[in-house]
Amino acid sequence: MCILKRPKVNGVRVLATGLRWVVSACVLGGLLGPTARADDDCIPLWSALAGPNAVGLSGGSFAKVGSLTVFDDGTGPALYAGGSFITAGGVTVNNIARWDGHEWSALVSPERVGIDDEVEALTVFDDGSGPALYVGGWFLVYLERWDGEEWSVPSNTPYLAVNGEVFALKVYDDGSGPSLYAGGSFFAAGGRVANGIASWNGSEWSVLAGPSGVGLQYRFGGLAAVFDMAGFDDGTGPALYVAGEFEIAGGVPADGIARWDGHAWSDLESSGVMRAIAIYCLAAFDDGSGPALYAGGYFRTAGGVTVIGVARWDGHDWSLVGGEVGSVRALTVFDDGSGPALYAGGSFFTAGGVTVNGVARWDGHDWSALAGPDGVGVDGPTFPGVYALKAFDDGSGPALYAGGRFTTAGGVTVNRIARWQSCATPPCVVDFNNDGVLDIFDVQIFLGLYASGSYRADFTEDGVLNFFDVQRFLNLFATGCP
Repeated sequence: MCILKRPKVNGVRVLATGLRWVVSACVLGGLLGPTARADDDCIPLWSALAGPNAVGLSGGSFAKVGSLTVFDDGTGPALYAGGSFITAGGVTVNNIARWDGHEWSALVSPERVGIDDEVEALTVFDDGSGPALYVGGWFLVYLERWDGEEWSVPSNTPYLAVNGEVFALKVYDDGSGPSLYAGGSFFAAGGRVANGIASWNGSEWSVLAGPSGVGLQYRFGGLAAVFDMAGFDDGTGPALYVAGEFEIAGGVPADGIARWDGHAWSDLESSGVMRAIAIYCLAAFDDGSGPALYAGGYFRTAGGVTVIGVARWDGHDWSLVGGEVGSVRALTVFDDGSGPALYAGGSFFTAGGVTVNGVARWDGHDWSALAGPDGVGVDGPTFPGVYALKAFDDGSGPALYAGGRFTTAGGVTVNRIARWQSCATPPCVVDFNNDGVLDIFDVQIFLGLYASGSYRADFTEDGVLNFFDVQRFLNLFATGCP
């Protein structure tokens, strides 16, 4: 066992700054020999994205993360978060931020930092000049392109790219080459009537017009809204599925979800999804019985079947997914090491009768919670919920990232964004060089991080580097990681 002794100055114990006492104390205790990982008693983990000066994201009681994506700006893959917030890890970022696995940073151009208002959608698209991050939302020009250094508007006309809010972005190839599809609540794109959805191929905007009409509408007028899109083959060929709040797609009755095959719109036979109630998210997933399209939102029936929150479309019929869930805002597929599963996030407390608190896992048979040692799911004081889910490996192992409006996850203070890693792939947080062995090299890395003030050394996750972080690190090291 390694006993830490802090040095004394004038008879008073103080924190060391150079940390030479850590090395000497631990050498005497024999700590720096190789240590194996502990494989038993694995505990699922929720963890925060902290630093350099704070945990998670802030910006008032209604701050939230609404979208997550992964983008490489030339310096390596990173997780990008968009929403309504001012700071990330204490850094001023303004509604969009970059997490590289170690720290938060802002998207800084010569003109500004971040985006001037709420971000709702993020995706990566290569228009022929290289991959770039496309950002949609409520802000001044509604859709912008970030190349890693500067912002630009994707437009081939004197007009803005679109003339209203963008809630969804999806790259899809309808057979004529990959294009960026933008969905939202707008009337025009590139100066042309679009009605809520349009595509950008890098040089011009196109509208989705069928024989009977353009884009999406309500029966009695008013702008429709698109909240998500997904590519899926229901057995009749690949198509782009579009979900949101609308009643007509290209002149065809559609009830909140419709299919675009590159030439014409069609509804989902026997859809019957309750009108005027939103479908927020889509994901393709094979639960073992064949590929299917899953829809999440705020509805109670689909095809005459009571579904409440999540429904499954196999190309012919809608079906129930394990029981009532509630208002679902995000769906994604993630493999935690035990096989791919469908993860749902939203504003709900139970899924299939199981207490889950805002986020749940569907394996094709049952719903289960994402629980840590100190709690289940997410919580917070102001309408807590999960609005975005994304799989990403930031260097600590494959993980599911959840963003939304919440302050804790699994009982851990996280502030609107959190990382989930299950027992199937337990991370070893003190194995800094990820070689599977704990040795002197991991201690050297820790000491360097501590001395430089990096919050990768903040093992107590309290936003302060002190003796307790060193003690926590050494305890984990000595036990071989929990």
